[in-house]
Amino acid sequence: MPRPEQMANAPHGWCAATTRLYGKDVRVLYKTAVALWYHLAGTTPLRLVVVREPKDRHKDEAFFSTDPDAHCESVLKTYALRWALEVAFCDNKHTLRFERSQARTSHAVEHTGPLAFVSYTLTVARFCQQGHLLYPNGISIMLRCRQKRTPRFANMLQLLRNLLMQARSCHTPNNITVLTNPRDARNLACKQAARIATL
Repeated sequence: MPRPEQMANAPHGWCAATTRLYGKDVRVLYKTAVALWYHLAGTTPLRLVVVREPKDRHKDEAFFSTDPDAHCESVLKTYALRWALEVAFCDNKHTLRFERSQARTSHAVEHTGPLAFVSYTLTVARFCQQGHLLYPNGISIMLRCRQKRTPRFANMLQLLRNLLMQARSCHTPNNITVLTNPRDARNLACKQAARIATL
């Protein structure tokens, strides 16, 4: 059985298919085979799929499945669905600072992860319910991000914070004046909320 690199370098044997990946129809070339990878899977047969983008805009990729009867398109769609999980983990680590948690005991660590993902889910759900109606006018967007057609999780979180501040649901009567006087605001979030409140 040739290695995936050898399969990709062979000029013959490519099949064409159109499948829906990442929300759009994508045409790909592929080669597939059932093989054994003793070092990782022992005697379990694996479905190997080598994929090439017809216009050579991306490098060749190899995907494996423990279901030897899986069709090529099924393997590709399954891997594509994992991208949303990767984005969720990235947002939790970098935007919600999950990776910088100060929890040290095993009990605290076991609860920090689920709580971060609950916060992530509630933020996205709130944005889908109401926040998308205010995007992008409700927040300030960096110049390099203005060409993006879809909001990032950081945009959703910023917009939700602004909505909470504008509704005065996260302030006591002693610091409400921060929202009505932008010059006295101490941080960027309060300034943005004050700007929206005065529109």
